[in-house]
Amino acid sequence: MMEADVCIIGAGVMGSAAAYWLSKAGGLKVVLVERYSIGNDYYSSHDANRVFRYSYGSDKLYTRMAVEALPLWRNLEKETGGRATNPVRTITRTE
Repeated sequence: MMEADVCIIGAGVMGSAAAYWLSKAGGLKVVLVERYSIGNDYYSSHDANRVFRYSYGSDKLYTRMAVEALPLWRNLEKETGGRATNPVRTITRTE
């Protein structure tokens, strides 16, 4: 029987992030449970059409979180040797 201090159900981006940061904090046995395979079509972030942006209209909180998050994504890429983002410069025009 497996024992854990924390069991996270759902290995999507939020569940995976929670498991990652809890495991980095140390001292806790963390188990991440997923019903489907990793990277499945049920994840909200599963395809190549997701956008990481700094601009969130007048919502300064989301903008600040995005600015703080990008270095964390880069660090994850270094730790895993994988690629989480594909930077592409775009211009969006709204009326």
